[in-house]
Amino acid sequence: MAMDVSDSDPDFSESGSSRGRIIPLAVLLVAVLFLLIPVSDDVDAEVFEVDCFYYNVIDDEAWVVGKGPTHAHNPTIPETIVVSGYEYSVVGIIEGSFNECSSISGTLTLPSTIKTIFANSFSDCDLITSVVIYSGYLYSGAFSDCSSLESIDLRKDVEYESSVFSNCSSVC
Repeated sequence: MAMDVSDSDPDFSESGSSRGRIIPLAVLLVAVLFLLIPVSDDVDAEVFEVDCFYYNVIDDEAWVVGKGPTHAHNPTIPETIVVSGYEYSVVGIIEGSFNECSSISGTLTLPSTIKTIFANSFSDCDLITSVVIYSGYLYSGAFSDCSSLESIDLRKDVEYESSVFSNCSSVC
């Protein structure tokens, strides 16, 4: 009993081709290759060290992602950084960037360009005694459990959640 494939398979033509099956496979292959192409030539995926802090550039803005290996007493995070000849505004601090950091001491000053300080950014930083923050939004726990924190100077453009300084026994 012979079966005529062209009658049972609409993707199979009389010439023996299976063109109907190849097109969806080709579309899938192109989609996968598209995902492998870099979206931009920016420095977005790299972390850069500038003046003892680590930064990641995202959408032409610099985000602080951590502290370098050297100790910093009374550090000031700059308003801008220069990486490979390009200047970027420092706009935020990534969640947990300085969690349990023992290499920052004294007064920490954050610039007016900061828009966001995410949760736990400076939690458990026991050597920070004072913070000066000019602007931005501080998420819950941003400075929680900083046992030596004695002074908090929040300027007019700072907004924050209620538990930003929770368990900071020296400021209670």
